Amino acid sequence: MKEGRLKIFYGPMYSGKSAYLIKDILNNIDQSKLVFKPMSDERSEKVYTREGLVFDAIAIDAPSEILDYVEDWVRVIYIDEINFFDGTLVDIVKQVLAMGIDVVVSGLDKDYRNEYFDSSKGIIDYADISVKLKATKFSELRPCSSHFSLTVFAPFITMKSGS
Repeated sequence: MKEGRLKIFYGPMYSGKSAYLIKDILNNIDQSKLVFKPMSDERSEKVYTREGLVFDAIAIDAPSEILDYVEDWVRVIYIDEINFFDGTLVDIVKQVLAMGIDVVVSGLDKDYRNEYFDSSKGIIDYADISVKLKATKFSELRPCSSHFSLTVFAPFITMKSGS
């Protein structure tokens, strides 16, 4: 059996990761697919983007739950916000790939300390296709291009920065 291919869209907040994921889903509309998102991401029950793209997803607590949904008809598995999952996601993705199923994921690569999330680093290292994105906006008034984002919370200050 031919092993599946792994693609990752990763980068900081405001870089369009989920948009790339949804566009990939829509470009492969004829393929039988499953779309997952972490249950701990409580912003929505769907995968969505700031640009208004939305796609239904199955919310899961742990990466191992993905295997409960895999059936013979599945050709591609999509996973949004991989940074919410622990490092066991890497092993689950490898199991799915070994079944001949393609996997496409998106998520933050690094945290506020500029350190890799376990799940992201393992998948970036193993991916057939890695798409590193940069942040595209600082605010509505001041665009920028960054490799990471930092939010500092103080009584009257919110700052996003990067590069």
